[in-house]
Formats: sequence, C-alpha cells, structure tokens
Amino acid sequence: MKQSTLAAAVSAVLLGTTVFVGSAQAAPRLCDDGSRPPCRDTGEETSTNNLSYPVIWSDGVSILTPLPETEWTFAPITDPASQCFMGDTGGLPVPEDAVCYYDIEAPVGDSPQVWWLQQREANKWQAFNPLATQSVAITGVDWGDDLESRDNFNTRSIIRTEVVLLKNVVDDPTSEFDAADFLAFEMSGAVPGTANSPVEMHGTNYGGPVNPTLGTQTLIDPTLVRPGFQATMYSACARFIIQKVVGDPASLQWNPADGHWGPISAVNNPVFNGAIYPDALADDYSAEINVSGSLIYGYNWNLRKVGEGAGLYRLTYVLDGGGDVGGTCTTALTTAFTPEPANPETEAPATQVVNVVTNPVATPAIVPAGDPALNGDLGGGLSYIDVVINVKTGGGGNK
Repeated sequence: MKQSTLAAAVSAVLLGTTVFVGSAQAAPRLCDDGSRPPCRDTGEETSTNNLSYPVIWSDGVSILTPLPETEWTFAPITDPASQCFMGDTGGLPVPEDAVCYYDIEAPVGDSPQVWWLQQREANKWQAFNPLATQSVAITGVDWGDDLESRDNFNTRSIIRTEVVLLKNVVDDPTSEFDAADFLAFEMSGAVPGTANSPVEMHGTNYGGPVNPTLGTQTLIDPTLVRPGFQATMYSACARFIIQKVVGDPASLQWNPADGHWGPISAVNNPVFNGAIYPDALADDYSAEINVSGSLIYGYNWNLRKVGEGAGLYRLTYVLDGGGDVGGTCTTALTTAFTPEPANPETEAPATQVVNVVTNPVATPAIVPAGDPALNGDLGGGLSYIDVVINVKTGGGGNK
C-alpha cells in the first residue's frame, strides 16, 4: 500500500460560523472489517442514509419508516461559502458539522452548486417507495462490477458482493404502478477526496422550501440515474449462498431440498448461506441503503475466514418460497425472476442481467421461477455468478 501524507481538515471560526476548507491528501484507509473500499454499510449508516432512488417493497415487507414530503427537512443555507464544506477532504471524512458541500469547481448552470449531505440530522428526505399489493416481476438484476471484471481475487481477498434488483414499470403489463409516481433525488456523486473509501459522502441538491434560491426543489426522472428502470426492488425472501465448485460447473444441479447446488461430487456444501429473513442459519445477509441513496443487497466476503482455498466458487442469490408452498421464508413470496413470456402483451418481460462490464471475466446467469432446472423448487428463481479465486503468492496487502 502506498503511503501518503496525512493532513487534517482545516476549520476556522469567523463570527460564530464555521468555514470548512479542504485538506491535503490522506493515506488510504480500510473498512471497519479490514477490507478495502467500497465498504459495506453498517446498521448505523443504513439508518442515516436517506433513500434517494425509488424502491418497490414486495413480499409485504418494508424496512423503512415512511417519511412524507411534509416531514422532509433540509438545513437552511444562506451563505454556502461559510456554511458548507468546500474543496477536497484528502481522504478524511467530511466534518460532521458540515451539513452541505459547496461545489464551486463544477457549477450547475450559472451558479455553484449546494449539495445537502447524507447522514446529517438536519437533512431528511425519502424517495417514492410503495408497498406492492400484487406479485412483482423482476425486470433486471445487476451484480457488482468487481465480480464481473476482476480476475485477480486470491485467498486473502475481501470481496464486496452486491446485488441490485431493478424494475421497469412501463414495460410490464402486469405492474400495478404508475411510472409518473416514480421520481428520484438528484445526487452529487462522491464529495472530492471521499470516493471509494470508508468515508464516501454524497448529497442532494433538492434543498427544500427553506432554500428557495440555492435548492432546486426538483425531483428527477429515475431513468436518468438508471436508464430503463424506475425503481430498485426489495424482497424479504432473499438468500445468498457461496459454494466451492470441485467438478464440472456444467454438471451442477439445483437441489430444492437442500436449498443449494449439488451433487456433492461436483460442488461442496456452502461456506456461506445467509438469508434476509429470520432463520436458523448461522450466516447473516443484509440489504441496505447506501450513501448514494439506493437500496442494495450486500455481503463482504472475507476469503481468509470464509473459503476453502483457491478454485472456482459459485455465488447464488435465490428467492426462497414461503411457508405456504413449503419454503423457508417467513413471509409469502410474491417476487420472481421471470422467464420469456408466452404473451408479451399480458405477461411480464423476462428478467435480464444488466450493466455487465465490458469484456467481463465472469457473467451472471438467471434461472427464472418455474424453470425445469430448479427441479421443482417453488421459490422465485435465482441468479448466480462463478468467480475464480487464485492462490495468494508473495507480498502482503489485501487485494
């Protein structure tokens, strides 16, 4: 790891107002669990990141307390040059008492832009997040870029695994939702000096009525953020599995009784098997609102603790059926990966893998609900990706 000079952020107090100034560069830092960024959000961060991109709650479960527009709050800003952080943090956190970031280097229109920051008590907002009352078909599944693009994972790596479920309500004739209701908050991207670090920080330019001049008071079309999609999705019946493949990957078969791939001659029992819902499994899996304001499923895979040496591993995101169909999920499953429709005018489109990186070293796959390859599993189908883990050779570090 390269070392760089660590300098503290400078703050000056003038007439009782804190002026925030950027600092010199700081040494890169690891996440709390020892991994390199991007870091998994903690439970505390999940509670303080505002939802900026719409999400549809399926399976009758929401993990957010509704926050109506009348309860949105934004810090009143009259002099952004003195009230907001400016410049580059140099790898340090944005000062906690800075409620906004003032971007004078990349103005929007004719004026420098004010961005009201996440994780601040003064700033509370929430994008549209309806609770579905009908079954919801998944339009797209987006796996994290690292898993698709990197071929240098090794037995000492800590790998951030992310899965995002996406919905296009316009192209789905079975959708109960009106696309016009789905609006997103425009977000800043990472404050300079915080990108890809444990202290990454984003903000919105919305500002609210208390900032009629500096705030936009405008929500945007979510397809400008994620082309082709109006929302992410949350299923309360999700489970994540990691297994080492010891035979021909083409010979693997889904075993609905065990809830993972077999046979044992071709693939080992899971080294990780964690569900979103309450269960008897030892492993924990979670969904969270990240600092950009989107809901994602995530797990930090520490190969030094959770692994069986070098080789090929299959990572599987599966939707388990509820008790009504003999499944293990604690609620009735109403979410599914969908096959090619027999009648596109009345049926949901097939779920697609989206946002695959250019020249991927690993490409995710989908097995939709009801597919013969599920061998009678009555859940909502699954998506998986096969990832190669190499032997760690020489040197130190955590790559």
